[in-house]
Amino acid sequence: DDASGNGNGLIDFGETILLSIDVENIGTVNAENVVVTLSTDDDYITLVDATENYGTVNAGATASVSNGFEIDIDGYVPDQHNVIVELSATDGTDTWTSYFSLNLNAPVLEIGEMFINDSSGNDNGILDPGENAIITIPLGNTGHAESLNALATLSCPANGITITNETIDLG
Repeated sequence: DDASGNGNGLIDFGETILLSIDVENIGTVNAENVVVTLSTDDDYITLVDATENYGTVNAGATASVSNGFEIDIDGYVPDQHNVIVELSATDGTDTWTSYFSLNLNAPVLEIGEMFINDSSGNDNGILDPGENAIITIPLGNTGHAESLNALATLSCPANGITITNETIDLG
């Protein structure tokens, strides 16, 4: 990933990544004016810069364009979503096609069982009328990306219940 990401080297939700892709000429003749284009039908990524000019790729050699391809990752991608990307290379006469995959990471937040601490009341673990209590709800992340900007909000539509801290920053 690039400077807008978290620097972990993985493809995470909401990031913009830059890819350097090597192409190899396994033939015996130089390939001139080689243009490489990426494409996909996947809704969770946007190919911002999908075409790069590789120029001449000598026979038996490998060429690369450093950070040549730019891809935006959707902020709501499912964790471990696999994107198939088609790579098409052409010299204007012949076209070579191959495929590669990108594994996308996202958090998966899970809510645990609520615990009521009513030790200032009758200490029965149940919120009774007139009591003040501390409610604890554990939260876990089983996904493959951190959720640094997550907020949790607790609300109750019932009359007579006041929530002192409705929103908590989980990041």
